[in-house]
Amino acid sequence: MDSIKRGQADGPLLINAVKMYHSKDYKNFYVLGRVLSGTLKKNDKLRIMGENYMAGDEEDLFVRNATKLYIMQGRYRIEVNSVSAGNFVLMEGIDQAVSKTATITHADLPQGT
Repeated sequence: MDSIKRGQADGPLLINAVKMYHSKDYKNFYVLGRVLSGTLKKNDKLRIMGENYMAGDEEDLFVRNATKLYIMQGRYRIEVNSVSAGNFVLMEGIDQAVSKTATITHADLPQGT
C-alpha cells in the first residue's frame, strides 16, 4: 500500500482509467488512464475491474493484454514500450472491457492487494 501512496514505479501496478478516445477509423477505442503505481509494459496481461465490479464477484472483471501503449504530446500520440507511475497513458487492446471507467492491475497480482 505504501508504494501506491508514494507512486513508486517498482510497486504493484495500479491504473485509474478515466476516459476513452476513438481511433481515427472509429473501429476501436484507446483507454486513457493514469498510472498511480508500478510500471505498465507493452503486451502486459491486465486485470480490468469495471465500474460495477465488486470484490469476490466475476461480474465486470476482465483479463486482457494492452497491445500498444501511447503517451500524448499535444495532439499527437507517441508509441512507447512502457509507462511508469505518475504518467498518463493511452492503452490499445482493452477497449472491449471498459465501458466508462475502470481500475486496472496486473493479472498475476493476488486479488485484494
